[in-house]
Amino acid sequence: RTDRTILYVEYNPMNLHLMQRIVGSLQSTKLIPATTGEEGERLALHHRPDLILLDINLPGIGGLEVIRRLKANKSTASIPMLAISAAAMPGDVERGLHAGFRRYLTKPFQVREVVQAIEEELAELI
Repeated sequence: RTDRTILYVEYNPMNLHLMQRIVGSLQSTKLIPATTGEEGERLALHHRPDLILLDINLPGIGGLEVIRRLKANKSTASIPMLAISAAAMPGDVERGLHAGFRRYLTKPFQVREVVQAIEEELAELI
């Protein structure tokens, strides 16, 4: 399969725009944006993307609650999820990984690191 979808749940418009540019540079990959945890959960259930990038500190329900709900749902439980968050203390990272995130990337994120993480996760799906 060549067409990949990535759901990015992020309330900051500048980060969302940057990620749209990053994903736009990847071949056969499209980004589905969401700005709240509730919207992210709804879009994940509807689209069942190949990868979910999730901020931790979101308006409404936070990223840790979103991943908990998606991991508890049969149709979304196996989707790989990466945290991208400004909450960067060791305890934050530990909580995120314990919640089920495959990786925990911190903001401000490095474009090269994000691209590498996305490409590695998508490569595992082939």
